[in-house]
Amino acid sequence: MTAFACADSPGALEVDVAPGFDPATVEVRVRGEIDARSADVLHETLLTALTSYRATLLVDLGQVTDCDRNGLDVLLAVHLAAQRAGRRLRVTAASQRVHQILHRGGAHTLLKLPRPPASK
Repeated sequence: MTAFACADSPGALEVDVAPGFDPATVEVRVRGEIDARSADVLHETLLTALTSYRATLLVDLGQVTDCDRNGLDVLLAVHLAAQRAGRRLRVTAASQRVHQILHRGGAHTLLKLPRPPASK
């Protein structure tokens, strides 16, 4: 399953969802910008993956070029929904920008954020 937000604009959000190698996981790859225009699409896609696959969400944010408070709110809301359903949301990769917003918001420990990518 692939979802798009603002497909005709630069930095458009693209979200790919596929079963993980482990049957108890689902892999979600996010590319582009997570902001007020795209947060609803990400939220809906993550919740659909959570309920459809009934598995741990492994979310790769390594190709996210920008993320604002809306993106943080989505990740925290879906994390809470996963906990309530007896599942987990785990961030497996994150871009430098995602690291910044999650650390600033204090969510990096809650989401078990991996180490930041090396600076170039």
